[in-house]
Amino acid sequence: MKKQLLFLVFVLCVVQFSSQAQKTSNLAPVSDDFKEYLKLKKRGEYPQSGYIPSPSKPNFDYFMKNFDKKKIRGSLPKSYDLRDYDLITRVKEQGDFGTCWTFSNLGAVESYWKKIGLSEYDLSEKHLATCNGFLWHFSEDGGNSDIATAYLTRRQGPVLERDDPYYTLNKYSKCAEDKTPVAYVDQKRSLPSDHDVIKQYIMNYGAIATTIRMGGLETGNEYYNPIDYTFYNNGTLPIDHGVLVIGWDDNKKVTGGTRTPHGKHRGAWIVKNSWGQKWGDHGFFYVSYKDTKFLSSNVIYPSRGEYKADEKIYLYDELGMINSYKGENNIAYGLAKFETPASEFITKVGTFIIASGAKIDIEIYKNFDPESGELSEKISAVYDQVCDLPGYYSFDIPAPVNGVFYVKVKYYTPGYNYPLPVETKYEGYAEPTLEKGVNWYSTDGLTWEATGEGTEYEIDLCIRAYTQPYEQPVAFFTANKKQACVESEITFTENSYGDILEYIWDFGKDATPQTITTNEANKEQKVSYSTAGEKIIKLTVKGSGTSSVLEKKLNIVDGNLNLLSIVTKNPVILGKTAYLLALGDADSFVWSPKEHLDTVGGNKVLFTPPAEGKYSYTVTGTQGSCTGEAKISFPVYNAPENDDAANAIELDYTKNGPFTNKYATVEDNEPYADTTLAIALEHGSDEPCNSQYTWCHEGGLHNSVWFKVKAKESGVLSIDSYGMDNQIAVYDAETPDDLFVPGKFTMLAANDDYHDEAENYSAAILPLNGLTPGKYYWIQVDGSAGGTEGEFELFLYHGALSVPDVDLENRITLYPNPTKGTLNIKLYPNLAKKMEIRISDMQGRTVYVEELDNVSSGIVKTIDLKTKAKGIYNVQFVFDKQVVNKKIVIE
Repeated sequence: MKKQLLFLVFVLCVVQFSSQAQKTSNLAPVSDDFKEYLKLKKRGEYPQSGYIPSPSKPNFDYFMKNFDKKKIRGSLPKSYDLRDYDLITRVKEQGDFGTCWTFSNLGAVESYWKKIGLSEYDLSEKHLATCNGFLWHFSEDGGNSDIATAYLTRRQGPVLERDDPYYTLNKYSKCAEDKTPVAYVDQKRSLPSDHDVIKQYIMNYGAIATTIRMGGLETGNEYYNPIDYTFYNNGTLPIDHGVLVIGWDDNKKVTGGTRTPHGKHRGAWIVKNSWGQKWGDHGFFYVSYKDTKFLSSNVIYPSRGEYKADEKIYLYDELGMINSYKGENNIAYGLAKFETPASEFITKVGTFIIASGAKIDIEIYKNFDPESGELSEKISAVYDQVCDLPGYYSFDIPAPVNGVFYVKVKYYTPGYNYPLPVETKYEGYAEPTLEKGVNWYSTDGLTWEATGEGTEYEIDLCIRAYTQPYEQPVAFFTANKKQACVESEITFTENSYGDILEYIWDFGKDATPQTITTNEANKEQKVSYSTAGEKIIKLTVKGSGTSSVLEKKLNIVDGNLNLLSIVTKNPVILGKTAYLLALGDADSFVWSPKEHLDTVGGNKVLFTPPAEGKYSYTVTGTQGSCTGEAKISFPVYNAPENDDAANAIELDYTKNGPFTNKYATVEDNEPYADTTLAIALEHGSDEPCNSQYTWCHEGGLHNSVWFKVKAKESGVLSIDSYGMDNQIAVYDAETPDDLFVPGKFTMLAANDDYHDEAENYSAAILPLNGLTPGKYYWIQVDGSAGGTEGEFELFLYHGALSVPDVDLENRITLYPNPTKGTLNIKLYPNLAKKMEIRISDMQGRTVYVEELDNVSSGIVKTIDLKTKAKGIYNVQFVFDKQVVNKKIVIE
């Protein structure tokens, strides 16, 4: 029976890209190579090379900060070749098709399987090429490792070569959807281009799928020498070919081709190509360490799961992660709704990770109310899952389900504020059909934005649930460590489901104890290992006439432990505290230096900054005879003076500012405006963004600053803002402390998007009437759109925004002044519908005049005065009932 694959989004719309309604600013910037690819493709100039750059950019900053190059470099040999250890499969021939990427990615899978002791597998490149699911045809356009990952992790493959042989491939070939995977690949890791990292991972995991710019071979041997098979390209054109790096030689002399820079140099990578054994050195060649495009994208697939016909995978992102979405303080949440037709047992949850050092929390619930954002009846959860590298991960989590269930994932990516992996559309690259009503996005885990086709957020979330039939009993267990040291203690906890009579443990080679049989449920088993290596742990549970078996692998090390350290609050603000957290499988931790920490022991310490600046700490973890280190560096910033309500700045009825909310924080129990449509409707608006009592549904409060104003005799207050996408609320409270006590304050008004995109969606408060003259009222300004930071100005009036007593002079700014001839005139919103600008010299001679219409929305007018003589000039602004005069100096 064929394995069941549930594509909850399956249809691929092959249509031309249309403009999307989503907030594209929330998407991470695409890679430079992808930008170049789109530009050349639009012009019809991109070569049909076989490799397409990926739009996403994995972030390796955290990994590289903690990678001990000195220690690793000292342990690396001068040369290493996987061929010497029979850890790669044979060289193949891709022919005239753009399928190099299928050979490199499946070659990495084949190599890893040999590395873990399996016999040689020959996987079908044809099946990957024809079943890729993206927009192009395999024979012309090519692919990349993201496409291969989507195919593998949705469990469409890999299949054996004999089941879908490459020699049958032609330009009319279609996907053979009835083929059965030989195994499952549920893990992928992306690697940085650092040479020491690549060398270490070749030794640990086998061949690495990578990329190169080979273009010169089409027009001659520009970068390649067919005599010694060396290659060296120092250009900047995009990558165009996928290959496998299988080793290195520090002493290899590189000559390269006709355009290779002259001069002797040594050091080359050993590379496996897919152009047959007659090309190069029996299908291999040697790429210079100095090559500028080699190792641009590097991938391994360090897993192999046994095929099981009755397993299912629930997903919406058939095409996998295309890009990632913005969070708040490097945190974002995703929520996915799934439904089983009958009782099933969740074994794993899978997702993509865009940045190194990520920390993942997963919760599974039975119920969700989209209106209130409330999740209820938690079924299962796992927390603090550490992801050292970008890639695709699957996490063990046991949960019996029947019908609808919800998977909530919290993504935290230290130092990278686009943590949420998403499937989205790019013209000429991917056009997935996006579901609606099944995915939600949040920056705080409390208020949720619906995503999908026709919403403001046209994305699918990359959250998957793996299940098997819930036929009791079901074997399940967890380990308290993912990485354990020789002779140290590991605790395995049994948490199987069903009516079980007997539990049979086999802890694998060199374990003490090696086997245990018991009839006790939820029993903890403490085990140690005398040798390093990958161990297979097996639990068999037996019921009345039925049984279930679960196998897992555990890495036992002898020497180094992998640790990760993070700051729990980012940014760290002077006057506040933050926890430093060490994650990893150490039994004890020590932090240094000790200054400004509440303690030096434990995986969590409290940091209190004494001043602004950069701070660095090292944590050392110990488990038995193994140790590991992690380093962390972070800045401490000073928050705005009015970050807290107690320090609110008093405003005048005129132009105020500029102010900033950069590095502002949110106080405990700080109030904020409602974001629901129901409240907006109560106040006469069909959109929370435009209501005078609600904010956009974009995550609530982010980085607020506070102001206060004394009401005038008119009892009227109007507020306008300019400069950034903000959200404003006005409160009535006797003291700033009362703002944090429910029942002691009243929110009088709130607004988010009063102005349009031309004015950065800045907010305004229309006339508030009935204020008590002489009483102070409190004004809260926060960054909208998930926490925008920037400078802004506030204009206060004791009447309507359009009344004649608007202070015209303060709504006009001239810059630079003095000027060398280019004058910018900034006219703020709500100034006037019509005006005249007249510039004259000190003798009264007019040198410039212009009438402007429709300036009420605010503009910046640039005037060229370079031909005018140096000196002082009068700039006159003539309105219907008022004239404003200003002076400028031309140098």
